[in-house]
Amino acid sequence: MMSLVFAVDNSTSPFIDPTTSAEANNVNVIGTPTQQKDAAINVVKSFVNWVLGILAFIALIIVIYGGFLMVTSAGEDDSYNK
Repeated sequence: MMSLVFAVDNSTSPFIDPTTSAEANNVNVIGTPTQQKDAAINVVKSFVNWVLGILAFIALIIVIYGGFLMVTSAGEDDSYNK
């Protein structure tokens, strides 16, 4: 069974006068303090995720390089401990 769901934003409808509508008070306008705070938090989250992704990639490269050195040490303790 399939069902369709449609979201309707009446805040921009030409048939509703926002000055007299009871729903006009519940509409979040872009640029309100709540939306600005949410946007700032999303920017910080994106930046932190980007930095952590790069650090994880660098850590993976270091682990692979260390494993390569261990495998190719051929029994030499100095190379293995490096």
